[in-house]
Amino acid sequence: MERTKMTEIQELREALKRNKAELQQKNRELEIEAAIEKVRKVALSLKKSEHMLDIAQVLYEQLLQLGFTDIRNALIDIHDEKTESFLDYDYSELMGGTVTHMTYEDDPTLKEQVQDIAKTTDGFSEMVLEGQQLQDLIDMRKRNGEADDPRLHSATSICYILYAFGNGAIGISNFGKLTENQKAILDRFRNVFTFAYNRYYELAKAESQMREIQLESALEKVRSVALSMQQPNDMLDVAKVLYEQLRELGFTDIRNAIIDLHNEDNETFWDYDYSEAMSGTITLLSYKNDPTLEEQYRKIIATTNGFYEEIYEGDDLKEYVEMRIRNGEKEDPRLRGINLLSYYLYSFGNGVIGISNFSILTENQKNIVSRFRNVFTFAYQRYKYLVQSEIDVKNLEIAKKKAEKALLDLQATQAQLIQSEKMASLGVLTAGIAHEIKNPLNFVNNFSELNLELIDEVFTELQKTTDSPEKEEITAILNDVIGNQKKIYEHGTRADSIVKSMLLHSRGGKGIKEITSINDMLKEYVNLAFHGMRAGKKPMNVTLDFQLDASLPDVSIIIEDMSRAILNLCNNAFDAMYERLKNSNEDTYQPRLGITSYHKKKAVFIAIQDNGLGISEALQDKILMPFFTTKRGTEGTGLGLSITNDIIKAHGGSLTIESSEGNNSFTTFTIKLPI
Repeated sequence: MERTKMTEIQELREALKRNKAELQQKNRELEIEAAIEKVRKVALSLKKSEHMLDIAQVLYEQLLQLGFTDIRNALIDIHDEKTESFLDYDYSELMGGTVTHMTYEDDPTLKEQVQDIAKTTDGFSEMVLEGQQLQDLIDMRKRNGEADDPRLHSATSICYILYAFGNGAIGISNFGKLTENQKAILDRFRNVFTFAYNRYYELAKAESQMREIQLESALEKVRSVALSMQQPNDMLDVAKVLYEQLRELGFTDIRNAIIDLHNEDNETFWDYDYSEAMSGTITLLSYKNDPTLEEQYRKIIATTNGFYEEIYEGDDLKEYVEMRIRNGEKEDPRLRGINLLSYYLYSFGNGVIGISNFSILTENQKNIVSRFRNVFTFAYQRYKYLVQSEIDVKNLEIAKKKAEKALLDLQATQAQLIQSEKMASLGVLTAGIAHEIKNPLNFVNNFSELNLELIDEVFTELQKTTDSPEKEEITAILNDVIGNQKKIYEHGTRADSIVKSMLLHSRGGKGIKEITSINDMLKEYVNLAFHGMRAGKKPMNVTLDFQLDASLPDVSIIIEDMSRAILNLCNNAFDAMYERLKNSNEDTYQPRLGITSYHKKKAVFIAIQDNGLGISEALQDKILMPFFTTKRGTEGTGLGLSITNDIIKAHGGSLTIESSEGNNSFTTFTIKLPI
């Protein structure tokens, strides 16, 4: 009896145990179903394809609650067979969510995973990575833009478990192998993704179409700016709109947009950079200044598709930034403290477009930048046309200046020829005067001298005779005759000097212009005039004040003519100062002749200033006229200033007069000569 009771109690205990296990199994099943339902609910609420990351997150969280304590992250991979690439949606509590675009060719491990899933009948793949194989995968994922996971630093192995669905796979990476029960649970989540993938596919298709429209709009904006360029440096506007449109397309880590146009010398190129922080810069860079630049250029040329990618880190980045600054680029404060700078450049024509970026671009982003390259076919053709137009305009400007100079030279030559003709005509006239007047004047002067000699003989004979009333009368008459003869000789000599002055007025020098130092010429001929004055009839002490510009350029002049003009002006100045010294009662008056030279713009100036009596305004307009003179009696011919003015005009210059009368009287003659 007691034995029967013991058996019943044992059976009851076993029944309770079975019921508890069944209850636990049911509760576990309810937990799994609840977890699957939560994932299904998020999957069915997809509104954007990028929200697939939300499904990866809830999958991770539910597996963690279901006892997957060694889980590293939850994975959802969406494959693209056309490009042999996939979008990798990862989520873990420590690392958060990441979306990475990867290609199978980046790492053989990825390719092996995909091939293993394709070979199996149930679309299941399990792979354990250890040692170098694990390190290679970690490095590849970092190259593709994944953030560094510190948990991998101490990991000795990682297990990947993936289940295929539609055109993708779900699964996890785990620090250790899964149990068969865990694999079965993970497999059950796969069915949820049939709905998620269909929803994802429709959303991704619509988003792709929208992105294509947005991209085409961005391309059209860049194309429009490229075609509206008016000058070569408008290429900076193209770089600006490229930068702005890439930002609109989601390039949030872009540093700047770049357009490099290589020069025909194969040694330099124009670098057009634009960023919001640095605005626009145009820099002429040289390959010679740093081999890194030339290496970039040569690599681009060597590629079949004209694409160049370079990633700078550590010391290489620091050295590269310093090189760009050495080449004249403006310093970018954003480069301080960064760990990575990447360059993506696409060639077109004889240049490249691209960007520098504070992270590594995805394949999709690279493809977008590549599509902008086609736009620059138009931009580069427009640029070449504008550069050639600028060259043509410069050549036309040079030709115009040459033509204008030739015209000025022609006009100067023509003026000189007219002056020569005028002088030749005057020369013919004076030759006639010399023939018709000079000989009679010689007779008058010669016979005057002879008469004076005869009268001297008469006086000698008279001295021999005795005194008589007639002798005194004869002597008086002879003295009158002597006075008359002297007057005849004086005016005859005066007439002769007029003829000589007219001959001088009509006579030119060799007529050959020579490059001459104006300062040296001034020193020589001013001093010559000064010594001539000191040895002449009107000597006086004059202070010569030379204020000569040492940087004065040489000028092309006819030396004989211009020196004659300087002598004339100096002689006139000496005469004016002599008149003031002779006729004034100024005890402190000191004659002074100032000689100044200077240049501005395209002319040389010579100023000769005296502190003589000055010239009234009424006379200033007349003194340059031929035969006009203010000198009394026989002292002037009135041709000196006229000759001077003609000489200066023949050189394409001008002569101006400034004068003032009174206690502080002065006269300044300023010669302006073209350089």
